[in-house]
Amino acid sequence: MLNGKSSLIEQSYQLYLTYFNLPLDNSQVRELNTFTSLLCDQSSERAKGQDKRGHTKGTMNHQLSVCMLDIKAAGDLIRLQRTSHVDCLASVERSVGNIIAAKLVPPTCRPNSESIRLAYRAVSDSKCTTNQELLKLLYDQAKTDPRIQPYLDMVIRLWLLSPPESVVESMASVVEDVFGPHRHKLDPLNAERELIIRSNGLCCCCAPLSAAASRA
Repeated sequence: MLNGKSSLIEQSYQLYLTYFNLPLDNSQVRELNTFTSLLCDQSSERAKGQDKRGHTKGTMNHQLSVCMLDIKAAGDLIRLQRTSHVDCLASVERSVGNIIAAKLVPPTCRPNSESIRLAYRAVSDSKCTTNQELLKLLYDQAKTDPRIQPYLDMVIRLWLLSPPESVVESMASVVEDVFGPHRHKLDPLNAERELIIRSNGLCCCCAPLSAAASRA
């Protein structure tokens, strides 16, 4: 585990020697120290949801990390499905209360005990194996039993609370790859067509071509 900036600087230095196998002169050492120090400071600020001026701009990254165990307890449907002890419903209610106390969701979104109990019964009796399937199950059952809806709304809020930064950065990288200057030959229309093909699968797109070829 890293212990402050000095440990991170030392590890950065060792990584440089490992990958490049070249000695560092004094100017390079200073640059490495400066870069690592700034990286530590920036990471510390981002962990608190702050920009370089110390402003939060309404972000809740720090609160989100503090409440992550409660978020999982309240919104992880697979975890709820696999829990068999009788205290699980009370645990979900406590976690929801902690999330509301942290002001991550408004108090009006608190599901009642009956909604949590019915949702628990639905997922426990299901053979679904993913959170997505269980969410679809609750969505379908809420159409016939509206009492499930309050808990379903809470789960959806928790899932949409804050996308991981890696997802946002990955999306930006993909956009740059598709529309960057080095892909100037790929116009937006072709990008859209390629997305449609890949989303639907090559097999369904190639089937009409194969049928036409066989007829020819």
